[in-house]
Amino acid sequence: MIKKLFKLLFSRIFIIILLVLLQFAVIFVPLYVLNRSTFFNIFFWVIGILVVLYVIKQDIEPSFKLVWTIVILLLPVLGAGLYFIFGDKQHVNKNIRKSHDYRTKSHHLLIGEIKHNNISINHSPLSKDVMAYLQNQGFPGHNNTNIAFFPWGMDKFNSLLIDLKNAKEFIFLEYFIIDDGYMWDTILDILKQKVKEGVEVRLIYDGFGCLTTLPHNYDKKINSYGIKCRIFNEIKPMITFKVNNRDHRKILIIDGKYGYTGGINLADEYINKINRFGVWKDTAIRLEGDAVYSLTFLFLQMWNSIKDDNEDYQKYHIPSKIKKNNLVIPFGDDPTDKERVGENVYIKIFNQAKKYVYLTTPYLICDDTINSAITLAAKSNVEIFIITPGIYDKKMVSWLTKSSYHRLLKAGVRIFEYSKGFVHAKQYVSDDKIAMVGTINMDYRSFYHHYECSTYIEDEQLALSVKEDILNLIKECKEIKLDEIKEPGIIKRLFTDILRIFAPLM
Repeated sequence: MIKKLFKLLFSRIFIIILLVLLQFAVIFVPLYVLNRSTFFNIFFWVIGILVVLYVIKQDIEPSFKLVWTIVILLLPVLGAGLYFIFGDKQHVNKNIRKSHDYRTKSHHLLIGEIKHNNISINHSPLSKDVMAYLQNQGFPGHNNTNIAFFPWGMDKFNSLLIDLKNAKEFIFLEYFIIDDGYMWDTILDILKQKVKEGVEVRLIYDGFGCLTTLPHNYDKKINSYGIKCRIFNEIKPMITFKVNNRDHRKILIIDGKYGYTGGINLADEYINKINRFGVWKDTAIRLEGDAVYSLTFLFLQMWNSIKDDNEDYQKYHIPSKIKKNNLVIPFGDDPTDKERVGENVYIKIFNQAKKYVYLTTPYLICDDTINSAITLAAKSNVEIFIITPGIYDKKMVSWLTKSSYHRLLKAGVRIFEYSKGFVHAKQYVSDDKIAMVGTINMDYRSFYHHYECSTYIEDEQLALSVKEDILNLIKECKEIKLDEIKEPGIIKRLFTDILRIFAPLM
């Protein structure tokens, strides 16, 4: 026990938290002391009201305006300070703005390089609509792409090992979480060998996502193997808006020929080598063909924006000889702009579905916009199935997710909880034609705060594979019925209501 306590007290995360709290104290304690006087109390309340007026006029989601208004009016000094540190996207720090500007300016390169794509006009009205929208955001549609679907983490891992061992030119990896263990150690051994063979290997990992899983200066260790490594969102003991924006993407590119994405990070629970929250259910896809370049481009955008590089993207554009009349659109979502790309695509799917939409998500904490789209679809006789975890990784998230059930069930949505464990997969299927697999959860953090990626696909074979996976999963779920939902006690209900108000900031 003493050893564990000693390890905690001298751990990197504890020291960072301590330093951040100290910085908060240095900034806000003097203001609090001044606030005790009548003059300064009135002064700070006036400042608080002015900041609230500023928040109200911003082009942000109403739920964010509500929560920031409450925080600022209750605690004018602290609330205003927190808003300008974490909530105001108009005045984000220099590095975040610089990287956002870089990504915005480079989007035209992707459209320009693949403007020759001949996409069939025979796709569904939904796909034409989505393709037009995503192209306006800088993400073009592709055909000529084979797609493999992996219903479990180990399926992806086994395929990935084969492709990694056969790599000849380059390997790019971008992951939110990497953790020492069987999965990462196996991959790392292959990467080291590939470097010796002359293969270019690059790695991006998220500083916050890996805060407790990788040691400090791990990037230097990786660089010593000849693997080029960069940390996104590196955690430092200072208050910064950047802490709230995380690279939640999972992308792996091999020779520009194969591209992997989905919900699976590089840690042992994702392949069920260890058991954290029961059986871990996750999915992924492997692209082969024209669409791989969009994933390559997303990786290079992020890589270059971290260190402000400017390299030749075309060097990693590998032509494909595959011929297939499907539609595949890999796309990214950037929290520093005003466009909720992932949420907007989801809404389009719900709005235009004719028969059904089935989906799995680890978190179900949505704003009114997408909740309205889901309930309207259900009330229009579209069959909506939603699978959530039976065992959660976070207790508060469990309460918030369950608090969404009543409204959805009342509208006719069917909700299932996976009895065996934790569902981490972010996948959708609609009308036996449309499927999406990616990293975007149904929650505020994915829609508003994270860098995300997903792939919109019109391909009947893939759609039926995802549908089969979801229907098989339902057999291992408990369906939640409206008349079985127990009314929570007054204290828990009050606590949940407060959590829902502040959900946009969580």
